[in-house]
Amino acid sequence: MFEFIKDCGIEKIDENDILELEKKYMFKFPNDMKTFYLEHNPGRLNDCKAKVKGGIKLGSFFPIKNTCGRLLTINRLLEWQEIDKLTPMNLVPFASDYADNTFYIDLSKDKYGKIYHLDHEFWPDFRNGEYPRAVADSFSDFVKKIYT
Repeated sequence: MFEFIKDCGIEKIDENDILELEKKYMFKFPNDMKTFYLEHNPGRLNDCKAKVKGGIKLGSFFPIKNTCGRLLTINRLLEWQEIDKLTPMNLVPFASDYADNTFYIDLSKDKYGKIYHLDHEFWPDFRNGEYPRAVADSFSDFVKKIYT
Protein backbone atom coordinates (compact mmCIF):
# COMPACT_ATOMS: atom_id res chain seq x y z
CA MET A 1 0.00 0.00 0.00
CA PHE A 2 2.80 2.43 0.86
CA GLU A 3 5.48 2.02 -1.80
CA PHE A 4 7.84 4.29 0.14
CA ILE A 5 8.35 1.66 2.89
CA LYS A 6 11.30 -0.64 2.28
CA ASP A 7 10.72 -4.22 3.37
CA CYS A 8 13.75 -5.06 5.47
CA GLY A 9 12.33 -7.93 7.50
CA ILE A 10 11.47 -5.84 10.53
CA GLU A 11 9.32 -7.59 13.09
CA LYS A 12 5.59 -6.86 13.06
CA ILE A 13 4.07 -5.49 16.23
CA ASP A 14 0.72 -6.00 17.93
CA GLU A 15 -1.53 -3.77 20.02
CA ASN A 16 0.24 -4.84 23.22
CA ASP A 17 3.53 -3.38 21.93
CA ILE A 18 1.82 -0.04 21.39
CA LEU A 19 -0.02 -0.18 24.72
CA GLU A 20 3.24 -0.93 26.53
CA LEU A 21 4.88 2.18 25.06
CA GLU A 22 1.80 4.33 25.75
CA LYS A 23 1.66 3.12 29.35
CA LYS A 24 5.39 3.67 29.93
CA TYR A 25 5.24 7.31 28.79
CA MET A 26 1.61 8.04 29.73
CA PHE A 27 0.37 9.15 26.32
CA LYS A 28 -2.00 7.86 23.66
CA PHE A 29 -1.10 7.62 19.97
CA PRO A 30 -3.75 8.78 17.48
CA ASN A 31 -5.69 5.90 15.87
CA ASP A 32 -4.34 6.64 12.38
CA MET A 33 -0.77 6.31 13.63
CA LYS A 34 -1.57 3.08 15.51
CA THR A 35 -3.12 1.55 12.40
CA PHE A 36 -0.10 2.52 10.28
CA TYR A 37 2.34 1.02 12.78
CA LEU A 38 0.30 -2.16 13.27
CA GLU A 39 0.32 -2.74 9.52
CA HIS A 40 3.93 -1.76 8.86
CA ASN A 41 6.06 -1.07 12.00
CA PRO A 42 8.13 0.75 9.43
CA GLY A 43 11.83 1.25 9.33
CA ARG A 44 13.90 2.19 6.31
CA LEU A 45 12.28 3.98 3.41
CA ASN A 46 12.72 3.85 -0.33
CA ASP A 47 13.87 7.10 -1.90
CA CYS A 48 11.02 9.48 -1.09
CA LYS A 49 10.23 13.02 0.03
CA ALA A 50 7.52 14.73 2.03
CA LYS A 51 5.77 17.76 0.55
CA VAL A 52 6.68 19.93 3.51
CA LYS A 53 9.10 22.86 3.62
CA GLY A 54 9.77 22.56 -0.12
CA GLY A 55 10.23 18.79 -0.20
CA ILE A 56 12.25 17.13 2.54
CA LYS A 57 13.97 13.83 1.71
CA LEU A 58 12.89 11.29 4.30
CA GLY A 59 15.34 8.85 5.87
CA SER A 60 13.32 6.51 8.06
CA PHE A 61 10.31 5.98 10.27
CA PHE A 62 11.40 4.87 13.72
CA PRO A 63 9.90 1.45 14.55
CA ILE A 64 8.16 0.84 17.84
CA LYS A 65 9.89 -2.49 18.36
CA ASN A 66 13.02 -4.23 17.07
CA THR A 67 15.46 -2.67 14.66
CA CYS A 68 16.15 -2.67 10.95
CA GLY A 69 19.92 -2.67 10.81
CA ARG A 70 21.00 0.03 13.25
CA LEU A 71 17.71 1.91 13.23
CA LEU A 72 16.65 3.51 16.51
CA THR A 73 13.26 2.78 18.05
CA ILE A 74 10.72 5.29 19.34
CA ASN A 75 11.21 3.85 22.82
CA ARG A 76 15.00 4.38 22.77
CA LEU A 77 14.63 7.96 21.52
CA LEU A 78 12.08 8.73 24.24
CA GLU A 79 14.46 7.30 26.86
CA TRP A 80 17.15 9.73 25.69
CA GLN A 81 14.64 12.57 25.50
CA GLU A 82 13.59 11.90 29.09
CA ILE A 83 17.23 12.09 30.22
CA ASP A 84 18.37 15.19 28.30
CA LYS A 85 15.13 17.16 28.86
CA LEU A 86 15.76 19.29 25.74
CA THR A 87 12.47 18.32 24.11
CA PRO A 88 9.12 18.13 25.92
CA MET A 89 7.86 14.56 26.37
CA ASN A 90 4.57 15.41 24.60
CA LEU A 91 6.61 15.53 21.37
CA VAL A 92 7.18 11.94 20.28
CA PRO A 93 9.82 11.27 17.60
CA PHE A 94 8.61 9.01 14.80
CA ALA A 95 10.65 9.76 11.66
CA SER A 96 13.82 11.42 10.41
CA ASP A 97 14.99 13.13 7.27
CA TYR A 98 18.24 12.37 5.42
CA ALA A 99 20.09 14.94 7.57
CA ASP A 100 18.91 13.13 10.74
CA ASN A 101 16.55 15.94 11.71
CA THR A 102 13.47 14.61 13.43
CA PHE A 103 9.73 14.59 12.83
CA TYR A 104 7.66 14.64 16.02
CA ILE A 105 3.98 14.10 16.71
CA ASP A 106 2.54 16.28 19.47
CA LEU A 107 0.47 14.31 21.97
CA SER A 108 -0.50 17.25 24.22
CA LYS A 109 -4.20 18.09 24.63
CA ASP A 110 -4.11 21.44 22.83
CA LYS A 111 -1.94 20.36 19.85
CA TYR A 112 -2.83 16.66 19.71
CA GLY A 113 -1.75 14.96 16.49
CA LYS A 114 0.11 17.89 14.90
CA ILE A 115 3.39 17.01 13.18
CA TYR A 116 6.56 19.08 13.57
CA HIS A 117 9.92 18.94 11.82
CA LEU A 118 12.78 20.01 14.07
CA ASP A 119 16.06 21.00 12.47
CA HIS A 120 18.84 20.25 14.96
CA GLU A 121 20.74 23.36 13.88
CA PHE A 122 17.84 25.64 14.84
CA TRP A 123 16.50 23.99 17.99
CA PRO A 124 13.65 25.95 19.63
CA ASP A 125 13.92 27.04 23.25
CA PHE A 126 10.85 25.23 24.54
CA ARG A 127 11.36 26.66 28.04
CA ASN A 128 10.73 30.16 26.66
CA GLY A 129 7.63 29.13 24.73
CA GLU A 130 9.31 28.74 21.34
CA TYR A 131 7.67 26.09 19.20
CA PRO A 132 8.44 24.94 15.66
CA ARG A 133 5.96 25.41 12.84
CA ALA A 134 3.68 22.44 12.23
CA VAL A 135 4.19 20.67 8.89
CA ALA A 136 0.98 18.61 9.04
CA ASP A 137 -2.23 18.67 11.05
CA SER A 138 -2.28 14.90 11.63
CA PHE A 139 -0.31 11.72 11.06
CA SER A 140 -2.56 10.80 8.11
CA ASP A 141 -2.02 14.25 6.61
CA PHE A 142 1.75 13.78 6.91
CA VAL A 143 1.68 10.33 5.26
CA LYS A 144 -0.42 11.73 2.38
CA LYS A 145 2.36 14.26 1.72
CA ILE A 146 4.96 11.53 1.08
CA TYR A 147 5.85 10.82 -2.53
CA THR A 148 8.49 8.79 -4.37
